[in-house]
Amino acid sequence: MLEKDYTTQVLLSSIRLTDTNASNLYQYLRKQISAGKKKYFEIDIDVLRINLGINKHETYQQFKFLKSQFLDRSIKNN
Repeated sequence: MLEKDYTTQVLLSSIRLTDTNASNLYQYLRKQISAGKKKYFEIDIDVLRINLGINKHETYQQFKFLKSQFLDRSIKNN
């Protein structure tokens, strides 16, 4: 639930996320769910990069690197 510009998150899930990228991805997804989005939603890849704060990283400009070095690692490591 989104209250007063704060996003709730499950504490146990947050503690388990030792990787910064995984934590950022989790917080972004929780924010979307708290804002009333369903369990799935579409987002433009550039908007995702901006929301995760990685839009200026050269490595993540090509989707194959974003997927393999950010998304897959964030999901696999946690």
